[in-house]
Amino acid sequence: MKMLYKQLSRLKIEDHEIEPMEVNELEKERIKNKAMKHKKKRWSKNVPAAAIVLSSVMTFIVAISFANPALATNLPLISNIYEIFVDEETYVFEEYDEHSTNLDLSKESDGVTVTLTDAVYDLESVTVAYTIESEKDLGDAPFLDGRFVIESMEEADETVYTPGRFMTEKINDNKYAGVYIHYLLEGEVSQEIDVNWVSSTISQLYEEENSVDGDWSFEFSLEATEKDTYEYTDLKSYSEGIEVELDQMTSTTVAANFYFTENISRDAFGKDEYVSIRYTVADNLGNEYNVLPNAGYGDNKYNITSRITTTSIHEVASTIFIIPEVSTYATTEDNDLELVKEPYELDQIEIPLVQ
Repeated sequence: MKMLYKQLSRLKIEDHEIEPMEVNELEKERIKNKAMKHKKKRWSKNVPAAAIVLSSVMTFIVAISFANPALATNLPLISNIYEIFVDEETYVFEEYDEHSTNLDLSKESDGVTVTLTDAVYDLESVTVAYTIESEKDLGDAPFLDGRFVIESMEEADETVYTPGRFMTEKINDNKYAGVYIHYLLEGEVSQEIDVNWVSSTISQLYEEENSVDGDWSFEFSLEATEKDTYEYTDLKSYSEGIEVELDQMTSTTVAANFYFTENISRDAFGKDEYVSIRYTVADNLGNEYNVLPNAGYGDNKYNITSRITTTSIHEVASTIFIIPEVSTYATTEDNDLELVKEPYELDQIEIPLVQ
C-alpha cells in the first residue's frame, strides 16, 4: 500500500484523460472536510471488556493519535471505511474490504443514527465498520459503547481478557466513521458466529458531556475467513531480565498474528516499574509491516501473554524478523506513568516460513 501511494504521487495527470466517476456521499463529505480543514484529530482507544491485568497498565494502553492531512491529496477517493484509517504505524486493513460481510444495519435513537456497514471475522478478531450520524455535533471522537457478545462463547470463563480497540474519524460536524476490533485472545471459536452488540450509549473519551443515551443494539452472523496456525519452540530473545518468546503465528485471509510470552524478572525491575514491549516486523525481502498491538493479559505484570497483528505477509517471503523494543515506566505520585529508561532493542527473533 505504501508503494502504491508513492506510485500514485508520481503520476503525470496532464498526460492522461480523466473520466468522471460516481462518488458516494461518505466520500464526498470526507474530501470536502479534508479540503476545508488542514488538520484534525484521529482517535483510537483500546477497551478491555474484562481486564485481569493491573489497571494502571490498562490506562497506559489508551492512545490518541492524529490524522494524516496529506491523505486527501494523495488519495482523492476513499472507497471504504477501512481505508479511512490509513496510518503509517497501525493501519492493517488492506485486505479487509475485499473479504468483508455486508451488514447494512441501521438504528436511530435520540437523534443519532448508527449504521453497521460491514464486518470481518477471521477466527482471531471480529472487526466492524460503522457510521454515526447525529442531529448535533458529538465532538471529535464518539464511539458505540456497550457489551459485545459472541453467542458461541457465552459459556467461556467471564474472567478471560477480551480487549478491543475503537477507531473514530470525524467526517464532518455531524457524521463520523468508526471501526471496532474485538480481539479473540482466548476461548473456543467456531467457523460461524452470532454476534449481539448491546449498546445504550454513544460515548467519548474524557468528554462525558458529549455522551448520548439511547438504544443502538444489533444482531448479526458472520462466517470466518481461512486461517493457518504455526507453532514454534525455542524462538526467544533475552536481555537485562527480560525474555520474549514467540509461541505461535497465525495467517488469515486478511492479516497475520504473532503470539508472545513476555517474562519479566522481578529482580531486574522494581515493584512500581512497568515494562512495555513494542515489536517491529520485517521480512527477508526488505518489507516492513505495520503493527497493531492487541494488548496483553496475565496473572501479574511479570508474566504476560501478548499478541500483535500485521498486514498479510508477502507471499514469497521466506523469513520474518521481529525485533522487540523495551520501554520502562514508573508510577508517579499522581498515579500516572512516566518513562524512566530510554527504549532499547532486544536481539531479533528470526522466523522461517513454510513455503
